[in-house]
Amino acid sequence: MTQFVIGQPVTTAVPGVSVDAGLPVGRHRFRLVVVDSAGNRSQPDDRVVQVLAASVGPLTHVVTPIDPVSPG
Repeated sequence: MTQFVIGQPVTTAVPGVSVDAGLPVGRHRFRLVVVDSAGNRSQPDDRVVQVLAASVGPLTHVVTPIDPVSPG
């Protein structure tokens, strides 16, 4: 997973990154610049994402026994 550091580019050889799951709640701005195999750079594309806090209630797990030797 990629750790994003303010002001430092993330460079990859593939067209994607796994986003850091530890981003705090709030707005985060990302700037994408694509570099092709010839070294040509695209214009920067800025995006803002909003990380929200979510709460999950208690989970209930229901187990239904199965009789492996049921008469047929």
